[in-house]
Amino acid sequence: QLKTFFEEFVTVDDKSGNKCFRYREQLTKIAHREQIALTVNLDDVRDFDDELAEAIVQNSKRYVNLITE
Repeated sequence: QLKTFFEEFVTVDDKSGNKCFRYREQLTKIAHREQIALTVNLDDVRDFDDELAEAIVQNSKRYVNLITE
């Protein structure tokens, strides 16, 4: 579920109307060593999948470990 969120979460830029894959773009920057931290907004997760957001809240340490591995 988390991988799907990172790959598929999309917003629309208010100014241009273009789709913005916020987390996919961050992960690409991390892979290219242009960024060192991944910032995740829990409200974004909640908008995408309420159950996933609740699982993250209930077991944050597990999800941090999944992301950092």
